[in-house]
Amino acid sequence: MLNIDATPINIRAIGFGQETEDAISQLRELDYNGLSVGGFNPGQPLYVTSDDIMVILLVSGQCEDAIKCAKSFKEAGVLTIAVCTEGIEMPSEYVDSQTKVSVYKMYAVAKAILDIIFIPSMIAIAFNDIDNLLRNSGTFKADEGVGSGAYRMQDALTQFNSNSILSSYKNTMVCIYANMDSTQPLVMDEMQSLVDAINKLPDNINIIWGVSNDRSLTDGTVRLSLIMTM
Repeated sequence: MLNIDATPINIRAIGFGQETEDAISQLRELDYNGLSVGGFNPGQPLYVTSDDIMVILLVSGQCEDAIKCAKSFKEAGVLTIAVCTEGIEMPSEYVDSQTKVSVYKMYAVAKAILDIIFIPSMIAIAFNDIDNLLRNSGTFKADEGVGSGAYRMQDALTQFNSNSILSSYKNTMVCIYANMDSTQPLVMDEMQSLVDAINKLPDNINIIWGVSNDRSLTDGTVRLSLIMTM
């Protein structure tokens, strides 16, 4: 398991194209220790280091530059993820997994992956779990639901029509986020809605799940993050 307190993480998020600037700016504001964020600069050579473990490429333009970058990381054994705007597709041999979203969702998709690594967990999903899920998977989908109040877990599930989404993918990583320092920390009884949804799935679907303490969440709010592959 990757211990982020003891290991110098080198994860990168790189934007290609002007439309990715807002997402890159938002990712930079996360200020995760061990995350390098920036837009691609053709005038500065991009080197893969021996410490790199994962790169997320946000691609809305300059596709040839993005392809060259992806090729360098992939050939070096770095987990290479592409979040592309609709109409752009990276060559499958140069990325481990990619997804197509609107430019307005690029930040949310990248953050969903990064949060699993950087937000402190109670029931942990290790980096190796993410690597096993996305490595050479071809494509992935990320989704999220937020709930509050007495039925917050159920509300979060219904926001993305949980049963149909979960049953459409062979592998699903579920991360549950709650503010454990709030007046309404997550309790085990609330997990029943999620358990019921999982129990309805076919036996051949692989579910990986974890629970993390997200102190940025308002009191009484839970967030469910899904990352899914075929």
